[in-house]
Amino acid sequence: MMKQIPRVVTQVNRFAASIAAASLLLLFATQFCVVLLRYVFDTGFVWMQELPLYFHGAAALLAIGYTLHTGGHIRVDIFYRSASQKRKALVNAAGSLLFLLPVSVAILWYSLPYVIASWAVMEGSAQPSGIPAVFVLKTLLPVFSLLLALQAFAQFWRACGVLLGAQEADLAVLESGEDEVSIDLAS
Repeated sequence: MMKQIPRVVTQVNRFAASIAAASLLLLFATQFCVVLLRYVFDTGFVWMQELPLYFHGAAALLAIGYTLHTGGHIRVDIFYRSASQKRKALVNAAGSLLFLLPVSVAILWYSLPYVIASWAVMEGSAQPSGIPAVFVLKTLLPVFSLLLALQAFAQFWRACGVLLGAQEADLAVLESGEDEVSIDLAS
């Protein structure tokens, strides 16, 4: 069961990233419509002007785990690039355990009261005729932290596989994250 967890986490983050990608397309289309309505037809709708904020938030916050999975976050590559697989695994394990997981937990911890309060009053836009679902947008904060924490755990697990002596053939799989290495912790 534990062997499947990183694979499932990665699949969840891929799904979230596909929602983020769709959000970007909707962001561009909506912003185009807002500009067209405003400058060509001299009209506009408050709810339509707020939509890009929602789509942008979804794109940025839902893509976090997949970006970590693909190595898309900023990293100081001066030493990492030329490091051995084991050293990279050590850096990834330490970074996940000492930085990513605690930060994710802190974001979750501090955002939950904020989100719960927003849901309690079904918070909507401050603008008349705005989107009456600000609470949904705020819900992305704990979702963001959970996606990041889950992918950090998967990264930690994969790094442990390398540190515990995964087969050489498995190292390429670990780097791509496409599949999972069989790790027998009992031996």
